[in-house]
Amino acid sequence: MVIDAANSKIPLDGQIRRLYGDSTTRQGEVQVYVDGSCFNNGKPNAKAGAGVYFGTGNQNNTAARVPGKQTNQRGEIYAIFLVLKITDPHAALSIYYSDSEYTLKMLTERAPSNSSMGWKVEHGDLLADIAYLIKSRPGPVDFRKVKAHSGNAHNDAADVLAKTGA
Repeated sequence: MVIDAANSKIPLDGQIRRLYGDSTTRQGEVQVYVDGSCFNNGKPNAKAGAGVYFGTGNQNNTAARVPGKQTNQRGEIYAIFLVLKITDPHAALSIYYSDSEYTLKMLTERAPSNSSMGWKVEHGDLLADIAYLIKSRPGPVDFRKVKAHSGNAHNDAADVLAKTGA
């Protein structure tokens, strides 16, 4: 079915709906900010982290070391994976992230094609897991981009957590 959608003339939003499914419930809204970071990105001694920020003092705020390849892009993707694992699947989820155009494209524009190829792309393991988690949650997921280092306190907190995780 995903292969058919990727190879057809179905509009992108229809292909994405086929890949991730339709949301069936909406219980409250969770807004969370995510960021990824990597010290020495592109070098053998690189260390990547992911930051997830729900709000001041929230027990779900997370600073984590990224498994696998150590890159800033993987840090951004892993942060989104963590959010999907942490949050109530019935909640409407708004994920705010920094300036990772790559992450947005991999989760939207390129997702149907990457899925049809068995996620045989860089970070495909995480992208496949994210697709599964989105599809299996009845609550909707919305990705919203924020400009990095623009003075947004929540985004800055996610950035600090990502650096701490690395």
